[in-house]
Amino acid sequence: MLTIGQMARLFDVTTKTLRYYESAGVFCPAIYGRENGYRYYAPSQIDELQRILWLRDMGVPLESIRGLKEQGALSDEHVLRNKLCGHATALEREIEDKRKLLNELLIYLKQPIMENINMNSTQGAAVEPQVKELPAFTLIGMEYRSSDVRDSIPMLWGRYLPREDEIRGRVNHEVSYGLCLPLEDGEFRYIAGVEVEKGTPVPEGMVSVTVAAARYAVLTHTGPVAGLNATFRKACSRDLPESGLERVDGPDFELYDRRFMGPDSAESQVDIYLSIAE
Repeated sequence: MLTIGQMARLFDVTTKTLRYYESAGVFCPAIYGRENGYRYYAPSQIDELQRILWLRDMGVPLESIRGLKEQGALSDEHVLRNKLCGHATALEREIEDKRKLLNELLIYLKQPIMENINMNSTQGAAVEPQVKELPAFTLIGMEYRSSDVRDSIPMLWGRYLPREDEIRGRVNHEVSYGLCLPLEDGEFRYIAGVEVEKGTPVPEGMVSVTVAAARYAVLTHTGPVAGLNATFRKACSRDLPESGLERVDGPDFELYDRRFMGPDSAESQVDIYLSIAE
């Protein structure tokens, strides 16, 4: 099961957005914690949320999406096509700042059903992850919290990278981390940083975090960082379940080394580490 923070991170949305979708009757947790009331989502809900977010990107109102869900038509391509044709007609009457959405929608409507790749990023052959046992390690860096709607992970990296050289005692000067740690309320904190030796001083405005020893499933993302969330989604919905691995509520991280050629490079490679059960 996934916490609300983990589900939000897979799609780079805020937990506030998921709570709003829940209140609107569009996307609800699979279960609530019996003792703590926390929201938990099933891996099978990943594709449903991806479709809902895609429809929202196309400008479809939440009320219409809720109607499709109540009809059981969210996965019916023919019903969606009819709905989107009507939406396209309405967009043609709106002002110029809606034209970009209209053009993307018309491109979608011209594609054969089986070629609509925007909603199929979790499909394809499953990849068997490597399994690694890592000892405890310490990072120093800067953090983002999922509850802060004014901040984001890209903004965090923009603040952190100009200051990375301020960190002394680095274990490996060719490796940086994007560490995600779950919080008790279902939110998460994300630290952009580097591994350091014990006792390394923490620069002003930064934090130090020690990660306990854990077992991880390891997969490699290839391509621009804009596609990283799609790799996370596929890992959670296909790669881990089909390999008999169970994700747990623990630390996850991205590992950036010399294979990372830049955020927009099609040749960049980033390893992702997901906490799994023993």
